[in-house]
Amino acid sequence: MTTRDEIRARLLNGVGFVDDASGCWSWRTPTNRDRGQINIGGKTHLACRVTWEVYRGEIPPDMHVLHTCDNPRCVNPDHLWLGTHADNMADKKAKGRAHRLPGEKHPMAKITDEDAREIYRLVVALGQSSPIVAEMFGVNYHTVRKIATGKQ
Repeated sequence: MTTRDEIRARLLNGVGFVDDASGCWSWRTPTNRDRGQINIGGKTHLACRVTWEVYRGEIPPDMHVLHTCDNPRCVNPDHLWLGTHADNMADKKAKGRAHRLPGEKHPMAKITDEDAREIYRLVVALGQSSPIVAEMFGVNYHTVRKIATGKQ
């Protein structure tokens, strides 16, 4: 069985560097979606959650470990706080990270805003078939349907 002190030592060993400016203890590796991971007793855990448990105590059910620093690799216990999913979304919005880039500004956009208006016109105003319009613009039929119904 691994003791709290052994886990704390492993956590500190997993810190790649401490950023003097921000105070972040940045986890080096391995990561999952840029969030630190640590293996304890044959199970993989998020390093920030293990840090909370070692330094602060048990995490209640349905609670998330959130970062005041917005650095997903950070495991500094002073940068962590507990909150619900709703708290996390509100924090994200308050910090300006919740907005979706609309239309052609989105990095995954395959068509321009002008193309979307033309797709809408062809399908809604002129009654063109969605699969044919999709082929014309090189997009999926479902994309055309979403544009025509105002869902995209």
